[in-house]
Amino acid sequence: MGVSAGAVDGGAEEAAAAVMRKRDAVDRWRRTRVLVLDEVSMIDGRLFDFAEELARRVRGLDRPFGGIQLVLCGDFF
Repeated sequence: MGVSAGAVDGGAEEAAAAVMRKRDAVDRWRRTRVLVLDEVSMIDGRLFDFAEELARRVRGLDRPFGGIQLVLCGDFF
């Protein structure tokens, strides 16, 4: 995502500002059309929400995940 593991606690606004200072991270976010998340059941809800808000802010689009199509794989166990 272009941020450190502890960025979730600081909030998406602060993390987006940090990402915007990294050209390669911004390019990755803006070029991404499809995001595949395997074993989605292992992703904490806070991290998922954080990534969604970060994507909106960095991409500048007020659409879910900033307009990135999601492919979620895994089981619900």
